[in-house]
Amino acid sequence: MRISLRGGRLVGPVMLDGNNAKLHDARADLHLANGRILAIGEEPLGFSADLSLDLSQYCIAPGLVDLAARLREPGFEYKATLESEMQAALEGGIT
Repeated sequence: MRISLRGGRLVGPVMLDGNNAKLHDARADLHLANGRILAIGEEPLGFSADLSLDLSQYCIAPGLVDLAARLREPGFEYKATLESEMQAALEGGIT
């Protein structure tokens, strides 16, 4: 599937030459095909999106990791399982 994400605030590291990255923080279009980024900005030649989404009210960022996340509430460890904690995280938008 070919997808165009239009006008979103794109935030995240962008590789410049394969070795160095800089932080990108600007509105841009993002063009995807089969789950991979094809282009940032201009649509690639011959690209025709199956789905085009207006993300002008949204921020587009890579997956974020919470390094301070903890499982189970202190004192109630016996009430939670790994499965219930993962389900709670998923329902809260953590993937």
